[in-house]
Amino acid sequence: MIEKTQTNFRLAMSFRIVIGLLLALSAFGIFNIINLSELTVKLYQHPFSVSTAVLRIEGNITRMHRTMKDVALASNRNELLAASGLVDGYERLVLTDFQVINDRFLGDKKQVAEAQKEFNNWKPIRDEVIRLMLEGKKEEAAAITKGKGAQ
Repeated sequence: MIEKTQTNFRLAMSFRIVIGLLLALSAFGIFNIINLSELTVKLYQHPFSVSTAVLRIEGNITRMHRTMKDVALASNRNELLAASGLVDGYERLVLTDFQVINDRFLGDKKQVAEAQKEFNNWKPIRDEVIRLMLEGKKEEAAAITKGKGAQ
């Protein structure tokens, strides 16, 4: 009888240990899944979205530069206004992406501010080219586009 009681006790303790280990392993797994989920959200919201915004900015600035050449080469007012409208549209897209970077960039924000400052410094040059084109001063506008506008 005593042996049967000890055997039952050992069997019960073995089951309790197995169940305890199973619960501990399950809790560990759930904790890691939650942690992985949080890291994935951070990855999407910060580095991934910032790098994507930087790539879009680069592409849209290139498009703006090409379109500014179209402004300088426009043969009539309608072409000039159409190209100028495209430049304005690209500018809005770039500014939107700069806002994404400002909101989500985890590094030194001075770099972002400097890049945005350089982009904003380009606006008066673009406006000058468009103004010169509207005034019929094509050669001066083309020189600006190839010179300080290209820089």
